[in-house]
Amino acid sequence: MVWPESLISCLVLFTHLASTLTLTQPSNSSSQPNELYNCIRAELPARNRPQFTDCVRAIRTLPLSSKIGHFHTRGANDIYKLPVIKTMGTCNVTVRLASIVAGDEGTWRGVEWKAEMLNLACVDGASGRFGGYANTGVAKRIRITLIGTRVDGGDDVGGGEVAME
Repeated sequence: MVWPESLISCLVLFTHLASTLTLTQPSNSSSQPNELYNCIRAELPARNRPQFTDCVRAIRTLPLSSKIGHFHTRGANDIYKLPVIKTMGTCNVTVRLASIVAGDEGTWRGVEWKAEMLNLACVDGASGRFGGYANTGVAKRIRITLIGTRVDGGDDVGGGEVAME
C-alpha cells in the first residue's frame, strides 16, 4: 500500500506536536487562569466519551479569523461574542469567557490552535482522558472546553467518577 504524501506529512506533524506537549496538574495556589491543559480522567460510558476525530471536526467549525478582536459576552453580535458551541458526532467544543467580569483580546486562529493542542493532550481514550479545558487570550480568560456528547439521545450526562488531571 502506498501512503499519500499529505497523509504522511500530517502524521509526522501530529507525532511532533504530541511529543512536545507536557501535562501538568492544575495549581490551587493561583486564582488566575493558566496555560495548563486540564484533562478529565473519567470512567465514562462509551456513549459519553468524545472521539479525537470528532473533536477535530468540531474545532474546524469554529469561526476563522486572524484579526485580533475583543472576545465578549455582551454588546455587538459579532464573531467575538461568546459563548460559541460547536458539536460534531461525539464531541462538543465550547468557547466562553472564564471570567464573568471582563472580556479578553485574541484571535479565532489562536483559539483554534489552543483547541487543537487541548484535543491532542486530553482526548485520548487509551490513557483514560476524555476531554478537558484550557485558557487562551492575552489575559488567559478565553476558556475552551472539549467534552463528550450523548449520541443516543439519552438524558443522563454522568456515569462514573470524574477527576481533573
